[in-house]
Amino acid sequence: MSAPELSCRRLVLRALQPEDVPGLGRLNSDPRVTRYLNTEPMTLAEATDRARRHWPDLHDGRFGLWAIARRDDGRLVGTASLDPFGDGRGAAEIAYRLLPEAWGRGLAGEAAARLIDHGFSTLGVRQVNAVAHPRNAASQSILERLGLRYTGLCRAHGFMFARLFRRDRLPPR
Repeated sequence: MSAPELSCRRLVLRALQPEDVPGLGRLNSDPRVTRYLNTEPMTLAEATDRARRHWPDLHDGRFGLWAIARRDDGRLVGTASLDPFGDGRGAAEIAYRLLPEAWGRGLAGEAAARLIDHGFSTLGVRQVNAVAHPRNAASQSILERLGLRYTGLCRAHGFMFARLFRRDRLPPR
């Protein structure tokens, strides 16, 4: 299934498309991007091949991976995901990564805010979680600006320890 398209001020979160494969290859092969992930950067050829083989299967229509594209020209600047978290009953995990040329412009926060809103308002998620490498201060800052609060250390995604953040949906008034 395909990801629903989600728009925000400067970005569109949409299904991955074949023309995104080179950008996905760059994203997964850049050591600046993979520095805080539990993965070694791939070669550009490996990352491009992997993206080409797997991009059609990365979304189930509700949860999965979105392309983050610039609204003005449609160019890929990164990816974001919203996936079931824990036992999957009402909790989701958000994650994002951007190409270095898109860093420092508030784009990760804009994309993540839109996905959090989608999770709460459309999918009925009651809680959004995120994990960040303990040394990834930029990502931790984004999460805190989005209203996620640090709840402690956890084991996640192969890291010995990661910082866990959480935000609950506010009950209707």
